Amino acid sequence: MRRFAYPSRALLQQQKLSSSLVQFQFAVYNGREVSTSAKGPLPAKNRRWPYFVAICVTAVGAFMTYKPWKESTSRGILQQQTFTPFTITSKEPVSSTSTIFTLRPTNAPWSAKPYDYLWKQGVWSIQIKQPQLQIARAYTPLPPQAISKTRGVEDSNGFRFFIRKEDGGEVSSYLHSLSFGSTVELRGPNPEFDIPKDVGEVLFLAGGTGVAPALQAAHAVLSQELDRESSKASKIHILWANRRREDCVGGANNSRDERNMRPRPQARSEITLADSQFESGICTKTNKKHAIIKELEALQLKYPNRITVDYFVDEEGTFITGDIIRKAISNPSAASRHEANSATEGQGKRLVLLSGPDGFVSTLAGPKVWEGGQEVQGRLGGVLSRQHLQGWTVWKL
Repeated sequence: MRRFAYPSRALLQQQKLSSSLVQFQFAVYNGREVSTSAKGPLPAKNRRWPYFVAICVTAVGAFMTYKPWKESTSRGILQQQTFTPFTITSKEPVSSTSTIFTLRPTNAPWSAKPYDYLWKQGVWSIQIKQPQLQIARAYTPLPPQAISKTRGVEDSNGFRFFIRKEDGGEVSSYLHSLSFGSTVELRGPNPEFDIPKDVGEVLFLAGGTGVAPALQAAHAVLSQELDRESSKASKIHILWANRRREDCVGGANNSRDERNMRPRPQARSEITLADSQFESGICTKTNKKHAIIKELEALQLKYPNRITVDYFVDEEGTFITGDIIRKAISNPSAASRHEANSATEGQGKRLVLLSGPDGFVSTLAGPKVWEGGQEVQGRLGGVLSRQHLQGWTVWKL
């Protein structure tokens, strides 16, 4: 008679666990879902809920990602309180000291539409940060190019800045040291001056890169919806002063005779290339044209007889003088002559705007001053204070 040894309870539990593990491995190998619980496999409808939860989480995440992107696209990527990263997509030197930078958002698509109202509103700026020194400077973006109309209504390049590398300029030197593809941080926009809707004539005195606000003002004035007769369309006259001819090469004056204003050299040996150009009558009409000149001429083609530009160059001895300003304000255009009869001080129907280096603005209109931690207009001084400006409003940018 054979005797059988009954296994202990612990051994039975161990064998049961091993059997379950083998079944689990077999099930995984065959791609089936199993349950390690004693209740057996889950019903099919209960096995679907993890997939449902995963789909919901993915949908919520996609919505939360899309919503800020949509809002930033509709409102504009810029923020007034915080800096936003932008990438340098173009760096075009236009003289030995000046460059046109094109910047596009680093982490979002570019759209110019959120800023359409600013281009029509007046003059505005954007702050650019120098990260090492933790300082920022305000620069005026160039308006959409008039020549881009053939490629579409919207200028799809990005923000463009015309910046001169100044000696000791922390931000301008930093920007010129960066290469294509570098990242810079921007904050804004910051409104500077609103162009009145009923403006009749604008005289803009620009020094150096101060022509960027002049282009903004021209874009705002010329693109306003006209509810008046075409004969009374608003006009703008820009007087642009530069240190050297290379800063405005190719620009031709619209309303002054440079021959009569050019100081003659004392001896024939002192005549330079610039002098020979004056003698031959070609003046500044060279084969090569400055990028800003091209944009000004594009505006003149798009808005005939509504924008005029005169150029002044320090090294050639031509300057914006009291006589030049007096002629500009005493001979208003036909569009604004009627309005001037009813215009009063401060109404803004005839504007004198200034932008440029501090010395340029101070010489022509007196310095801006600081009051209560803010820069304000200050008293009118300089050349303009000696002019008859009744009916004109002066604003220093």
